[in-house]
Amino acid sequence: MQNLPNQPQQQNNSNLTSIIIVVCLLISLTSIITTIFIWRKNFQEKQTLETKIESLEAEIQQYKNNSYRVMPLPSSAMPILKDDPQKKPTNSKSLDTTDNKQFKDHKDQKFKYSFKYPSIWTLNQQEKNSNMYTFSGLPENHILKLHIWDPSAFGDCYQFGERENISIAGVSSTIMHATGKKPDSFCNMDSSHLGMTSVVIPLQAMPDGYQLFAHFTYEYPLTETDLAKQNLDIILNSFRFIE
Repeated sequence: MQNLPNQPQQQNNSNLTSIIIVVCLLISLTSIITTIFIWRKNFQEKQTLETKIESLEAEIQQYKNNSYRVMPLPSSAMPILKDDPQKKPTNSKSLDTTDNKQFKDHKDQKFKYSFKYPSIWTLNQQEKNSNMYTFSGLPENHILKLHIWDPSAFGDCYQFGERENISIAGVSSTIMHATGKKPDSFCNMDSSHLGMTSVVIPLQAMPDGYQLFAHFTYEYPLTETDLAKQNLDIILNSFRFIE
């Protein structure tokens, strides 16, 4: 009697093979879909980043094109002492910057400017080769700083008034005064008694045409505004451009 093939077993083997094939296809399809998704996501992120870079580059170029260039003013330009150009301080000798015993010279050969400041002060460079300076030796709670850069704002926490144009060393500059800080949780709420004066002086253009500025910021108690003004005027009245 002939043995008949085991048909159920062959059918089972065939079904198992089909299942394995389907599983393999599903795994391959899942892998392909995942790869396509990751590639598309990376491509979209790359496009977004390139768009942001292009937008930023356009803004920088526009800012450079519109950046301020030094323009000499006529001798009739607004003087630094806004109240009265002829007004002298009570102690006029304190502003006599020709007295070398009372004043020091700061000369910056890189950016071609100089100014005088009281000999009892010290001008400190914050880091070696940096363009940031702080003055020490001033009265208590008086903070005077100098930063050579391209300023974009005047201290976000301060409540500045309108920007005013003044002439410093024959160059159109700007000055702003603040009385207290903004009522904001980000700012120090205990500083409403403080004022700040911010002065921006355009320096000679760099060889690449880029414009930098001498930015003085002076923080002081509002009760000592006159003293702060006199101290700052020493620097501003003696500010010069050098060869």
